Amino acid sequence: MRRILVTAVLAALSSFLAPPRATGAEVPAKYRGIVAAIKANAASTPGLITHIPQGTIYFKWLQSPPGQYEKAYFKLGEIDKGSFLSLQLIKHGGAGVELLELIDEEPMNGVVEAAYRGSGRTLPDADRVINANLKAAKVTVTPEMQTNFREGLDELRFELGVK
Repeated sequence: MRRILVTAVLAALSSFLAPPRATGAEVPAKYRGIVAAIKANAASTPGLITHIPQGTIYFKWLQSPPGQYEKAYFKLGEIDKGSFLSLQLIKHGGAGVELLELIDEEPMNGVVEAAYRGSGRTLPDADRVINANLKAAKVTVTPEMQTNFREGLDELRFELGVK
């Protein structure tokens, strides 16, 4: 009995004294306000939070999409592998829907690190095209994409009242 107690106390002390591990969900200071505002907005509107086995994804549609796009929304993901903020830009054409996904991964710094393009008859079809083969859907990040992301962030800050 005494050994079990000593072992339990030592285990508790070692976990308490061990340096903290990075959780992957740490958010840089300049994004904390945006992250909190997206979460609050998603919590106040049904259907804007998705729970998946790897974590949680929050959504925020923009009222004024950047560039020549007709619709846009941000996705904030807090998953096991880390956090990300992505902007989905949507436009309709003769062949259907084109979806451009611009991703700012950890450490979220306002710079697009990856971009993916997909098209299909509907928005879910275009999303499936991207998720079915990320390597084929990956496109080179252009200065125009960086500008669209920054403009989207500015609009997001404005809509959510974040400085």
